Amino acid sequence: SDAAKLPEFEIKMPSSILAKDTITSMQAGVVYGYIGQTEYIIDQIKKEIGIDNIKVVATGGLGKMISEASSKIDIYDQMLTMYGLRIIYDKNR
Repeated sequence: SDAAKLPEFEIKMPSSILAKDTITSMQAGVVYGYIGQTEYIIDQIKKEIGIDNIKVVATGGLGKMISEASSKIDIYDQMLTMYGLRIIYDKNR
């Protein structure tokens, strides 16, 4: 009850990571934070499997925003999960 009450905000790419107000700072933290962690995970997977030239596909949620800002994602497919569910449905009919 004594903590600051932070405002709700839209998740969108701010024009700069160097924000000048609370909402833009929160947007920068969320968006650039997700981009950074996604790129780190991709790098670690490539390192652990020992293969650099794997295709990286983003889907759903923040996938489009992250894929547009990252050179480590090769393809964005909004419907990938739905295609997979359709395949499962067809196999179980």
